[in-house]
Amino acid sequence: MHIRNKVIAVTVAAVAALGGGGFALGSAMAAAAPGPLSPAATFTPVEPCRLYDSRVDPGAKIGNRESVALAARGECGIDLQASALAVTVSAVGPTGNGYLRVAPAADAGGSVVPGAGVTTVLTYSGNQSTTSGAVIPLRYPDADGAEFFLTNYGATTNVVLDVTGFYSPFAIP
Repeated sequence: MHIRNKVIAVTVAAVAALGGGGFALGSAMAAAAPGPLSPAATFTPVEPCRLYDSRVDPGAKIGNRESVALAARGECGIDLQASALAVTVSAVGPTGNGYLRVAPAADAGGSVVPGAGVTTVLTYSGNQSTTSGAVIPLRYPDADGAEFFLTNYGATTNVVLDVTGFYSPFAIP
């Protein structure tokens, strides 16, 4: 897997000091979450905000099994204690068929957990732009500050990720 280190912006010290949180959506994510979403957690909508767009960097289409490392807390009005994001994900101009998956970046120790919490957020067909809504759990940032990975499986495509809201606060296990 090739990692393009495109961490948007994060105050690593602030996020690390906050610790992590979890969000359980189905059995696949339940295993990845360090704790359940607090019953007091609230959804906060934000003005739609572009967190990532591969089209901004010419030639940056995402190929098969390539990942983009992203951080969201502190961007687009997202609270530093957010435990999950509400997003729209788009595959723009794919050259064939494929799908996009997201996975939380790391465990409490900052180690990436391969396969933990992996969720398919979008399936696309060749030459047809496709958009889907999803909820992405945020975990602890990895050593580079990434909070989640977006990975493409299949044909090369541009990817756009817009945030529409977030869930907070963290659940304390």
